Amino acid sequence: MKVSCLRFAAALACSAAAMVGCDSEAGRRPTVGVLHFPTAAVASSDGRFLYVANSNFNLEFSGAIVHAFDLDKIRAAAINAQANPNDPSAAFDRDESKYVVADGNGTTPRGAAVRVGSYVTAMQIAPDGNRLYVASRASGCISWMDRGADGMLECGQASAGGACDENATGVQHCVGASRTGRRDLLLPPNPTSIDVFDRNGARYITVTHHEESRSRVSLLVQASANDTPIVAHYANEFSARLWTQLRLPTTEPHWLVFSRDDPTMGHVRLFEDGASSFVFRAPTTFPSTVSGSLGVIHVALDPCNPNRAYAAARARRTSGSGVGDALLAIDVSNPDDPRVVETLSMPIGPTRIVPVRRGATCADGVDLYTVLYDSRKLYVVDAQSWREVAQIRTQVGPTDFVVDPQLGSAGHNFFYVINFSSMCIEVVDATTRRVVFTIGDPIRPRELS
Repeated sequence: MKVSCLRFAAALACSAAAMVGCDSEAGRRPTVGVLHFPTAAVASSDGRFLYVANSNFNLEFSGAIVHAFDLDKIRAAAINAQANPNDPSAAFDRDESKYVVADGNGTTPRGAAVRVGSYVTAMQIAPDGNRLYVASRASGCISWMDRGADGMLECGQASAGGACDENATGVQHCVGASRTGRRDLLLPPNPTSIDVFDRNGARYITVTHHEESRSRVSLLVQASANDTPIVAHYANEFSARLWTQLRLPTTEPHWLVFSRDDPTMGHVRLFEDGASSFVFRAPTTFPSTVSGSLGVIHVALDPCNPNRAYAAARARRTSGSGVGDALLAIDVSNPDDPRVVETLSMPIGPTRIVPVRRGATCADGVDLYTVLYDSRKLYVVDAQSWREVAQIRTQVGPTDFVVDPQLGSAGHNFFYVINFSSMCIEVVDATTRRVVFTIGDPIRPRELS
């Protein structure tokens, strides 16, 4: 899978300009069943499906695509690879299309490959599993798709050439591209993270935005889990280049939002009033124990301790401070005054951190898996001892990490690593911490060499 050097250079320029004025190749549809610079993934809670978003980073196609992969097929191939360690052919399958969900005739249904805007940054499935939400920086909106029991995605794409299109069915499936809600708002540009939660019969989606001076956090509202979302409000005056968020386990909704430029913690609160609900900025926390040259790329709660969170932080390469990338432990027991209580230096290039319970109970401990894009590895830390326990080598450019929802049960003891540059999915044995199976063609594109 080769791409044009000129097109790739254009994509880099486009990315640097935060996608202002950039667009993908009009009319050329993305190829179904092929991983193309994937950036984000999420698994269904029943453990049957893995949704993976291509980013279309090099702008080769008219948009990105979200595939529904069959996890039972992937697990079976991984188990076969484990049973045949001396057979190199069992460890790789360069034809990823055979793992995309297929119908009884062996063909890919339209709902297993849905087109969205390029530069996908985040995806999340709603708490009840009925919808998938996708943030795209190029389209500047949040796509939403209904999920069937068979894992298929539906957004009116049958009459829109396979794309989520607001004109296909008269329902807007890309929220924010047109003005919506009582306040007649557009979504701010460059969405980078999303959080979806249900409360008091309504659904709320918060979105952070990567903006160069002062960033915003927007609020989408659905009157019910099955209603059409609207852009209800946004709060402004946050640090530039917001990148990630964390909803705290508090009685009243409370988020921390983080910038990739500095370690400040912005606070966001929600005022509930139906379609007129709004978010507002609370006083910012300035961690005194962390270098100002660190920016937070991803943050997650401890699955066993709701008062503790972990953040993967990158140092600004041009700061000249000599500070390296780091793992941060944050005490959130006082939501209004979160504190960084521990730091740990780590190899460069974090993109995601995922706390994983080590065994059947919390007494078995928690491991922190940090995805390191630049270092080509997973960096594993024991959350209790705060020490490195493993490094797992990956293909080039890992960006996301998904835990099998049925981890620990028979045949489900796997993690899934999404590799952007190598354009493949790696299956990691959670016990041996080894890559046992790879889907896709992990050949590094010459433009990335």
